[in-house]
Amino acid sequence: MIMKERTFPRDIEVLQALKRRLVAHHPQSEAVNDQLKLRLTGYKGELSLNYPLTFLPSDHYIFHDLRLYDGTHHFQIDCLVVTVSLLIILEVKNIGGELFFNQRFHYLERKWEEDHSTFADPVIQVGRHTRQLRKLLKLWQIPNVPIYGLVVNSHPTARIDTDDDDLENVIRIETLPEKISTLMEGRIPILNASPMNRFTTHLLTNHESYFYDYVKFSN
Repeated sequence: MIMKERTFPRDIEVLQALKRRLVAHHPQSEAVNDQLKLRLTGYKGELSLNYPLTFLPSDHYIFHDLRLYDGTHHFQIDCLVVTVSLLIILEVKNIGGELFFNQRFHYLERKWEEDHSTFADPVIQVGRHTRQLRKLLKLWQIPNVPIYGLVVNSHPTARIDTDDDDLENVIRIETLPEKISTLMEGRIPILNASPMNRFTTHLLTNHESYFYDYVKFSN
C-alpha cells in the first residue's frame, strides 16, 4: 500500500525552466544541462521501482522520496518499505556498465565503453541512512524494529561484481520482490496497530521537502 506517492521533483522542474531561459552560449548552460541529465537519470531509476513494488503484499506500506531530520542531519530515502517486523530502505541507482563495489576501500567503480569512473559507495550511504532512521525510532519512541538497507540498481545493462563475497544488500531491480520476501521469512511482528500508526504518521508529518537553489546557474 502506497502511503506517500512519488511526485515529479521540483528541482528538475527548476532545471528545465533554467534550460529554457539560458541561451546556448551562456557560461552556465553546460552545467545546467549536465545537472539536468544527472537528475533525470536518477528519477528514471526511482520510477523503475513502481512495477516490482506492485508484487509486495498489501500490508507492506510504501513511502517514496522521504527527507527526514534526525536531530543533527537531514537525510533522503528514495523509498522506505514499512512492515510490522522489518523496515527496508531502498537506495536506487541507475548506473550502467561494469560495476565493481570495492568494499575494502569503499567506492564504486564503473567501466562503460571508454569511460572509467569512480563514485561514492552507496553501501556506505544506505548504512548511514539506516543508523539515522534508527535514531528517529528512538526519538519517536517506536519499538526497536529491525532495519535493512538495500542498494537497488535499475539499469538493465549493469554487470555487478565485488571483492566481498558476503555483500548481499546490492541487487538488480528485477530481483527486488523476491529479495524482500526472503528478508521477511521467519520475522516476528513487532509493530502492532498503535506504534505502526504513530510511526507512519511521524514519517508523513516530519517529511521536509528540499529547496534546490539553482540561482547560481542563471547569473
